[in-house]
Amino acid sequence: MTYNARKPGKSVKSEWRMRAADFETGEPSEVIRSYGGPEKKEIVGKWISDDVYISISGTKSRGGMPYKLWTRDEPIPISPTDASMLVKAHLIRRVRK
Repeated sequence: MTYNARKPGKSVKSEWRMRAADFETGEPSEVIRSYGGPEKKEIVGKWISDDVYISISGTKSRGGMPYKLWTRDEPIPISPTDASMLVKAHLIRRVRK
Protein backbone atom coordinates (compact mmCIF):
# COMPACT_ATOMS: atom_id res chain seq x y z
CA MET A 1 0.00 0.00 0.00
CA THR A 2 1.42 3.38 -0.97
CA TYR A 3 1.70 6.32 1.38
CA ASN A 4 -1.44 8.16 0.23
CA ALA A 5 -3.60 5.14 -0.61
CA ARG A 6 -6.78 4.61 1.37
CA LYS A 7 -9.26 1.82 1.59
CA PRO A 8 -12.57 2.72 -0.06
CA GLY A 9 -15.20 3.99 2.37
CA LYS A 10 -12.77 4.68 5.23
CA SER A 11 -11.82 8.14 6.38
CA VAL A 12 -8.21 9.26 6.60
CA LYS A 13 -8.63 9.79 10.35
CA SER A 14 -9.89 6.23 10.97
CA GLU A 15 -7.01 4.72 9.00
CA TRP A 16 -4.52 7.05 10.74
CA ARG A 17 -5.74 5.80 14.14
CA MET A 18 -4.84 2.22 13.14
CA ARG A 19 -1.31 3.13 12.01
CA ALA A 20 1.76 2.57 14.13
CA ALA A 21 3.61 5.70 15.22
CA ASP A 22 6.13 7.19 12.78
CA PHE A 23 7.77 9.47 15.36
CA GLU A 24 7.88 9.77 19.15
CA THR A 25 8.84 12.25 21.83
CA GLY A 26 8.84 12.47 25.60
CA GLU A 27 7.27 15.93 25.46
CA PRO A 28 3.54 16.46 26.06
CA SER A 29 1.37 17.34 23.04
CA GLU A 30 0.82 20.88 24.37
CA VAL A 31 4.57 21.60 24.13
CA ILE A 32 4.78 20.26 20.56
CA ARG A 33 1.73 22.28 19.51
CA SER A 34 3.27 25.43 20.99
CA TYR A 35 5.90 25.40 18.20
CA GLY A 36 3.11 26.61 15.89
CA GLY A 37 2.96 29.83 17.91
CA PRO A 38 1.09 30.67 21.12
CA GLU A 39 -1.91 32.11 19.29
CA LYS A 40 -2.37 28.87 17.30
CA LYS A 41 -1.60 26.33 20.05
CA GLU A 42 -5.25 25.29 20.49
CA ILE A 43 -5.94 24.63 16.80
CA VAL A 44 -2.77 23.09 15.32
CA GLY A 45 -1.78 19.44 15.26
CA LYS A 46 -5.44 18.42 15.37
CA TRP A 47 -8.08 16.82 13.20
CA ILE A 48 -10.86 19.20 12.12
CA SER A 49 -12.86 16.54 10.26
CA ASP A 50 -12.51 12.88 9.34
CA ASP A 51 -10.38 13.75 6.31
CA VAL A 52 -8.73 17.08 7.17
CA TYR A 53 -6.16 18.07 9.81
CA ILE A 54 -4.23 21.26 10.57
CA SER A 55 -0.45 20.82 10.78
CA ILE A 56 1.71 22.36 13.50
CA SER A 57 2.82 25.01 11.01
CA GLY A 58 -0.86 25.97 10.61
CA THR A 59 -1.39 24.52 7.13
CA LYS A 60 -4.66 22.71 6.41
CA SER A 61 -4.11 19.33 4.76
CA ARG A 62 -5.03 18.83 1.13
CA GLY A 63 -5.56 15.09 1.33
CA GLY A 64 -3.07 12.37 2.09
CA MET A 65 -2.11 10.63 5.29
CA PRO A 66 -0.24 12.62 7.96
CA TYR A 67 2.54 11.14 10.03
CA LYS A 68 1.66 9.99 13.54
CA LEU A 69 3.65 11.50 16.41
CA TRP A 70 3.29 9.85 19.83
CA THR A 71 3.71 12.47 22.51
CA ARG A 72 3.77 11.79 26.23
CA ASP A 73 -0.03 12.04 26.46
CA GLU A 74 -1.59 11.44 23.02
CA PRO A 75 -0.83 10.84 19.34
CA ILE A 76 -1.05 13.90 17.09
CA PRO A 77 -1.03 14.29 13.28
CA ILE A 78 1.98 16.07 11.80
CA SER A 79 2.92 16.90 8.24
CA PRO A 80 6.21 15.85 6.61
CA THR A 81 7.36 19.49 6.90
CA ASP A 82 6.55 19.54 10.65
CA ALA A 83 8.36 16.24 11.14
CA SER A 84 11.47 17.42 9.31
CA MET A 85 11.63 20.63 11.35
CA LEU A 86 11.18 18.81 14.69
CA VAL A 87 13.73 16.09 13.84
CA LYS A 88 16.35 18.70 12.87
CA ALA A 89 15.74 20.46 16.20
CA HIS A 90 16.16 17.09 18.02
CA LEU A 91 12.66 17.36 19.52
CA ILE A 92 11.31 14.10 18.07
CA ARG A 93 12.82 10.86 16.76
CA ARG A 94 11.76 8.44 14.05
CA VAL A 95 10.58 5.06 15.33
CA ARG A 96 10.14 3.26 12.00
CA LYS A 97 11.23 3.64 8.41
